[in-house]
Amino acid sequence: MPTFDELEDDEDDDDTEMMDDEPESDVSRKRPGERRLSSPAKRQRLSYGYESGGVDAATSAMELDHHENGHAYPSPLEGDQAPTPLPRTEGPAVSTQVDKVVDLSADTTFLQLQREEQRTTVLVICGHIRPYTNIKCVPIMNKANRFETRPLYLQVRDMLLGRITTGNWKPGTLIPNEIDLAREFGLSVGTVRKALDQLQAEHLLTRRQGRGTFVNDLASNEHASRFANLYNGDGTRLNLQSKTVSVSAHAANEAERRALGLAQGASVIHLVRLKFRKAAPCVYEKAVLPAALFAGLPDDDDIPDEISALAQKYGQIAGSAEETISISKADKDEADQLSVAEASALLRLDRKVYAVEGAALEWRHAVCNLNDAYYKCSVA
Repeated sequence: MPTFDELEDDEDDDDTEMMDDEPESDVSRKRPGERRLSSPAKRQRLSYGYESGGVDAATSAMELDHHENGHAYPSPLEGDQAPTPLPRTEGPAVSTQVDKVVDLSADTTFLQLQREEQRTTVLVICGHIRPYTNIKCVPIMNKANRFETRPLYLQVRDMLLGRITTGNWKPGTLIPNEIDLAREFGLSVGTVRKALDQLQAEHLLTRRQGRGTFVNDLASNEHASRFANLYNGDGTRLNLQSKTVSVSAHAANEAERRALGLAQGASVIHLVRLKFRKAAPCVYEKAVLPAALFAGLPDDDDIPDEISALAQKYGQIAGSAEETISISKADKDEADQLSVAEASALLRLDRKVYAVEGAALEWRHAVCNLNDAYYKCSVA
């Protein structure tokens, strides 16, 4: 006969079996106040596949947040996988990044719109698509980088000089004042004043008190004779009359190319003249000029006597000169032209004249029978 304790254990076992046989919905209905525990497979997943409950029993939410593979908070994408980012590719030579590789035409041009150190470009696509081949980077000159390599005042001087050489400012023209020029270029008055001082030192401008600044006429007697250094005994400059003996074009020889800085195959003009003092031949000169700068000179019936005036007539501005002097014996041709005995001692002058831009304008050889006249060089 079972004891009381054994009967109580059997009753508990029967209750347990009845509970297992009931449907889950009934269990929920009969026990509304009891919290259900779902299976691990149905729990909410956190980012990167970690389940609530952690990596292990000792892992806290803060520790899981700093785990190398994820964090302890649900993903904002609610379990969806994040989209794969678009690949980044290297662009052309200036390292332009694009989100999508596009085939470009062979003549595609990249225009640089800002300074080089900013590495900013804009892409202009032309024609049908092809891979990146023969892509060119074309710099665009803008107002911000116009003055970069030389002092500002020298570049302003070059701009003003261009207005003179092109005839925009003709000889005798009253030019704008310093304030107006400074406003035009967007520079300080001091910079413009320094540029004007440079042009005045080069005999291209003259400042007149109370009247303004004027472009010099290099064909006038005041300026045309500044490369002539022959003087009378009383200190006045020699006033010589000139006669053209011949003018002709030739292929430049090696000495002429070297003296004038010309390329192989360049042409030159030979200008031979005889100058008189009081009706007596005094100077016999042979000048060599670049044909490219004096085109049409052989057909000119009115050739100015001085190189300054001659250069101005052909759109050039004579800026500087160098001259060497020596004593030599007259050859037969020189003796005949100057009406002296052959082998007579003559003053020989060898001169080169340069344009303000630096190009050689003239290489001249002259022999002089001065008698009571002399050569004077002034050094300032």
